[in-house]
Amino acid sequence: MDYLRKKWYRSLIFVIPALAIYLIMVIAPICGSIYYSLCDWNGISTPNFIGFKNYISMFTNPDFGTVIKNTVISTVLALLIQPTVAIIFAFMIYRCANKAQKVYRVLVFLPAVVAAASISLMFTLMFNSEIGPINQILTNLGVQNPPNWLSDGKIVLYSVITPMIYQFIGYYVVILLAGMQSLPEDIFESASLDGANAVQVFLKIVVPTQAETIIMCCVLIIGGAMKAFEHSYIMTWGGPGVSSSFLGVYMYNTTFQGGKFGLGSAISIVIMVLAVTFAILLQKFGRKFEY
Repeated sequence: MDYLRKKWYRSLIFVIPALAIYLIMVIAPICGSIYYSLCDWNGISTPNFIGFKNYISMFTNPDFGTVIKNTVISTVLALLIQPTVAIIFAFMIYRCANKAQKVYRVLVFLPAVVAAASISLMFTLMFNSEIGPINQILTNLGVQNPPNWLSDGKIVLYSVITPMIYQFIGYYVVILLAGMQSLPEDIFESASLDGANAVQVFLKIVVPTQAETIIMCCVLIIGGAMKAFEHSYIMTWGGPGVSSSFLGVYMYNTTFQGGKFGLGSAISIVIMVLAVTFAILLQKFGRKFEY
């Protein structure tokens, strides 16, 4: 009994530093944000407790509704496109020779390690209505008055979402490729002997066996979509108006440009609640498709 107690104490010694860091770096800021979300605070003066007025002001602001809609649209599109494209690319790379696998893996992963600012600037130039290659191609094809991709409120959101989705597809390709490489070769050999073609192997073996990995990727996608900031801010500053603004951009503008730290804290709490809710629902939904 004494031995078990001593062993427990030794284990506790190793756990306490990690737990302390977690409490200081995660739990304490969350608790602080919850408190400041209930205050009128400009970041300098003493916080003035006002109850739920920040939340009432936030939910009654028409701009907040637009920002929520933009965030949901970007999240849904990312969930539909990124895992689908990623698992197809991962399977294609998996079927290549080992040397080719290494080359393709580096190429698809490259955009994920490039700074978001660089990707955003590249797409800003591509979508430029005057000198951008996209509009030049459309003009050469005979399209009159090609779209203003970054100033038309009806399409600017999708112009901003495009680089967001593009940049991180390679990240999920690498994750899914690692999952495929962990599968026994016997599965694929048996399928080949049974006469299964590549499409059948993909649909009947790869997708079901990678269900948990796909769910994990989707959780990461949700987290990224909830805190989306760089692409929108660099490409359009969230404009025109809030047409291409997401919760992260809206929180930044409210907090640091508007000087409303209490309201900004309330927005951050909404981001956290939405991210956790999406992740829980996705995990429950994904259990139905586990292999």
